[in-house]
Amino acid sequence: MNLFWIPIKKTKNQNFEINQLEDGRIYAIRHGGDKKCYISTGIHGDEPAGPITMLFMMQANLYPENMSLLLFPCLNPNGFKNVTRRDDRMDLNRDFYAEKSYKTTFHKDALKKFGVPD
Repeated sequence: MNLFWIPIKKTKNQNFEINQLEDGRIYAIRHGGDKKCYISTGIHGDEPAGPITMLFMMQANLYPENMSLLLFPCLNPNGFKNVTRRDDRMDLNRDFYAEKSYKTTFHKDALKKFGVPD
């Protein structure tokens, strides 16, 4: 179970598809219009403001309804849980070009499938 997870109250206008991976990472997709928006937070576990804010905004349904969203509330749940910048093995932010971590590869693949944000 994710220690940072705040249960999202679904509303008829929200329509988020919530996905949780085996390692605890969560991502959400909502199809809502031609415009696309991508937001990720929590790549450094010792920076909690982003994940907490994104989950609050999802729960309160504060994202515009007329756009499609791809949201990654916490890219590094292990670092978040342990209050450390790094994942168990590395700084994920430094891995976006090297792609040594499956976490980085999955994140980039999901963004490619979603399409280029506006």
